[in-house]
Amino acid sequence: MPGGLHAPISVLQTWRPNYVDPEMRDMMFLCFIAALLASSYFVVALRLWARFKLTNNAGLDDLLILFNLFPLTGLSVAMYLAFTRFGMNKHVWDSTPDALVGARKISMITEILYMWSTCMTKISILLFYRRFAIGTISNRFIYTIYAAIGFVIAYLITFHLTLFLHCRPFESYWKQADFRWYFKHKGTATRKADFVCSSEGEELIASSVISILQDFLAVGIPMFLFWKLRVSWKQRMALVGVFGIGVFVGICGILRLIFIIKIYFRTYDMTWESYWAWIWLVVEANFAVICASAPALKTFFKHTFEGITLPTSGHKRSYSDIEGGGPWLEKTLSYPTPSYTKFPSITSVEVLEQSVANKAKRLPKKNWQRLSF
Repeated sequence: MPGGLHAPISVLQTWRPNYVDPEMRDMMFLCFIAALLASSYFVVALRLWARFKLTNNAGLDDLLILFNLFPLTGLSVAMYLAFTRFGMNKHVWDSTPDALVGARKISMITEILYMWSTCMTKISILLFYRRFAIGTISNRFIYTIYAAIGFVIAYLITFHLTLFLHCRPFESYWKQADFRWYFKHKGTATRKADFVCSSEGEELIASSVISILQDFLAVGIPMFLFWKLRVSWKQRMALVGVFGIGVFVGICGILRLIFIIKIYFRTYDMTWESYWAWIWLVVEANFAVICASAPALKTFFKHTFEGITLPTSGHKRSYSDIEGGGPWLEKTLSYPTPSYTKFPSITSVEVLEQSVANKAKRLPKKNWQRLSF
């Protein structure tokens, strides 16, 4: 079965609109989106505290993550409006034509916010790699990072050009969602169409594939950096594990791509079937920010719990001894003094932070400034 934005008349005639009590999607996922956004804010706050206050080593990558909160917040607000006011939680035949036009507008805004958020996160991650590669890895690795940043920027620009040149005139991008307007202005055998639009489904698929490749590229690049560091195998595996979490972001992109294909090529019920595509979109954007802040979180927790001590040995006590006194209470004066160790020991991610500090001591001031931008 073909699909897309424009259902043929034969399909439209089978639709039975219900504007009174239509079937609707469960709206509990909006609470999940709010919790996810709150988690992103919390993680970014810890990251900025660690970089600005604890290590005093903030850089451009931290500022990008900070500014990323604006499109990330806008993305959640746009999704809330789409599902509460513009019928994205209902079947397409249960939404009025005016609501469908509004849904197209909010979908366009969502795509722009999603693109800005994910691209800013990718650039932030790449700049983070650059900070720790200076003076440690060959210039070829630095140039690779710059090339990857250029790739992301070019992708962002190309997406905007494609989006704004998708339809001529521009307002036909959302007006065509009204089937009455569409059949009135589309071309016929004797009349030229009043608007022209390119294939939206193919463009979104191409954009999603490139975004997924960039996600896995951002995960793969640090492997070369970590293998050059003089750390143990255990520490290397821990570092790989930290950034390997980013693979989940790429998986979210793949799941979103699957639903995009279904929406544009398998069904005409776009509002109902786009439910999971929107969910994976916001999950991908938020988890990308959380994963990008993982190294700074390690530093935060290390400094926060640096003064905490835990006993590593002592007298074994049973529950009955403690509950009722008994033999344990009688031996309190002779209870052996436990030994203590600092908690926690140095984490693997701190190897990166220490490498920057060490390079700052060895390099001239001019070169050191480059480390923190």
